[in-house]
Amino acid sequence: RPRAARAWGLEPLNVKALFRRGCAWSFAEDWAHAIQDFNLVLELEPGSDAARRELEKAQEMRHGPGPSPATAKASLLVNSEEQLEEVVADCEDSKAKGTRLFMEGKYHAAYEVWRRAIEALGEFPQAEFTAEAQKLFVALCNNSAQALLQCPEVEGATTRLAMDMTNRALELEPSNIKALFRRGCAYANSEKWYLARRDFEHVLELEPGNEAAREEIEKLEASGVLKSRDEEDAKQDLSDPAVVTKMAQKEADRFKREILAQADGHGGVPKWCQRFNKTQVQAAAWARHQVADAEGLQDLITLRGPVFAEMEQQQKEEFITACEFMNEMRAQYGGEIDELLGKGR
Repeated sequence: RPRAARAWGLEPLNVKALFRRGCAWSFAEDWAHAIQDFNLVLELEPGSDAARRELEKAQEMRHGPGPSPATAKASLLVNSEEQLEEVVADCEDSKAKGTRLFMEGKYHAAYEVWRRAIEALGEFPQAEFTAEAQKLFVALCNNSAQALLQCPEVEGATTRLAMDMTNRALELEPSNIKALFRRGCAYANSEKWYLARRDFEHVLELEPGNEAAREEIEKLEASGVLKSRDEEDAKQDLSDPAVVTKMAQKEADRFKREILAQADGHGGVPKWCQRFNKTQVQAAAWARHQVADAEGLQDLITLRGPVFAEMEQQQKEEFITACEFMNEMRAQYGGEIDELLGKGR
């Protein structure tokens, strides 16, 4: 799953960001990811002595004395570019195959084809994505969401799974209209009426002539569901840093419980607990590092908005840890999670 620029999606080649996250990986003793980030820094800024030192340290901790940064950089560049080109070509074929299945009304089969293509592209860090690869990844996520919205017979398809696919597209393109609209539909299916309306309104801000979004808002207003809770209170809640922090933590806890509930029937609880613990440590280390760094914090504020800016330092760390934990779990184990939750219900 793309990782290198998740915190500030539109700057995937931010050298400072990559270096800081490499340090966070080192702090968490995840040497493989640290080496990957420091190699990318040297790729973008060959004269960075700090990155060279950190890379050598991470290599020594992982394998003992390793290859020189120049050798590692050259190998990474050549191999990654060639492999990415091959995977993009294969995934374009998968996209076309999925489209044919979708047009035949075989929505879940189309989703499975697209999901596998997403997993294949997800093996590459976001910093290595070409414009073609990014466009394809976003299209596959959007297509998958559309297919899932047509599968009410599959538990969670029209809600949680569709939401996850749109979020993955929005991580790369925060203003992608298709992703926003389809996430709004998934929110509505989940009875998260205010969040649904917010996405539909965002679509109209970006594309005022979008009749589909306008119709969805009219449906919500006509149904009366938005009156089931005082709107001003709802808005006030979402502007409260403490409430937003707790919401993120509760969502992360729900995410864990849901996976463990299904894993219990397959004897996989110990495996998932181990994964949770490792990812939690990484997410917390990364959050602490970013919040403590002035430039990193400003990047997060730009991405997360005014409510995040008003949070106390501890709240910021807790909020980012919860979000990063879920993102990283989906990045590393998304296919397994989808299969586990899809089959377990």
